[in-house]
Amino acid sequence: MVEGEHPYHSKTMSEVVVRKQLLGILFKYGLLPGTSLLVLYLMMRDSNGFKRFQRRIFAWIYHYFSSNRFRKVLDPIKEELFLSLNGLQSKVPGLASNGQLRILEIGVGDGSNLKFYPKGTLLTSVEPNPYFEKMFETNSLDFPGIVIDRFITGSAEDMSDVPSSSIDVVVSTHVLCSVESVEDCLREITRVLVPEGKFYYLEHIAYQSCRASYLLQLIVEPFWKLFSDGCRLTQSPDKITNYVGLRSEKNDRIFVEGLFQVMRPHLVGIAVKT
Repeated sequence: MVEGEHPYHSKTMSEVVVRKQLLGILFKYGLLPGTSLLVLYLMMRDSNGFKRFQRRIFAWIYHYFSSNRFRKVLDPIKEELFLSLNGLQSKVPGLASNGQLRILEIGVGDGSNLKFYPKGTLLTSVEPNPYFEKMFETNSLDFPGIVIDRFITGSAEDMSDVPSSSIDVVVSTHVLCSVESVEDCLREITRVLVPEGKFYYLEHIAYQSCRASYLLQLIVEPFWKLFSDGCRLTQSPDKITNYVGLRSEKNDRIFVEGLFQVMRPHLVGIAVKT
């Protein structure tokens, strides 16, 4: 031992070197910054200020960067799904004779589905993110054949402002992944639909047969939720398809190429209120 050296000095120095190397690896592969963001998110996720900030950023990123990409990939699927809307007749008293159809869309966003609605549509939108409203209003000007009945800022789990049995069609595309309770949402959808009213949905879900891809979804999900307003990648399809009060008319599982791998499995279908 060198004269004057503390007996634990060599051990302490080696531990410092190891820690520095470990920190270097964590920074190199982004694990430490990513973990720090996750910890920060878990600490702040319930604060109102953070939620407002998260929603503002999500609306801005989606509208200006992601919307065109999603439309390019999903529009052909939506076009096929919504084709049958053109043949529907309203069961709401007084609307069928006027050639009108009352549609409610949850999570309307910036209005990417407006192009698929038939002329004469009376549209009620329920959108939890208030920062989409101006974007939606601007986009809706391109569709004069659609009457915007109401823009409700609120959640799909509580649509108490919408009367029971007053809606012909409810539409949900990439929404049920972000709601607090899928069961409450489906209960409200069933309540507002007229008898034999229809629920159209296009939702991304968890991988069912590829364990490696499902594991990737699990790993990515905490970070994904941070930047996508609470979107869950591991949404179970059973929560959507097995709800009492809705009879499946169409229910297909598909893989959507062109999206991020963690978003490719989708459930697309139509359910009818029994």
